[in-house]
Amino acid sequence: MNILIGQNGSGKSNLLETFALFNSIPEEFPKSLRRAGSASDFLFRGKGAKDQIEIGVEFENPAGVVPMVYSISFSVPSGIPTIEDERVEDAVKRKPGKDVYSYYRFQGGKPVLNSPRASKL
Repeated sequence: MNILIGQNGSGKSNLLETFALFNSIPEEFPKSLRRAGSASDFLFRGKGAKDQIEIGVEFENPAGVVPMVYSISFSVPSGIPTIEDERVEDAVKRKPGKDVYSYYRFQGGKPVLNSPRASKL
């Protein structure tokens, strides 16, 4: 049994609903937001409401080099959930002075897949 304790408006429900969102992203992202009430409700619960929200999770890299991060940000213009950014990238910089390595990114409506092999083609 797990217990989550916090004052009203501290984000307990949002935390739990975030796990459901991550689980639904591959197939049913909008449907999962509707189960939470509405997409707008998810964004505007609690203190410090935002026009856009970003959620992410850090996990071990299967290759074992550095940890990776998956994150997604979305907004709800006109009540329709819209993915603004989605990315899979290293959690830390591999080399000083360089940006983190990005494997996949969806930004501005365009997907970008970064592959070391693609740069050799």
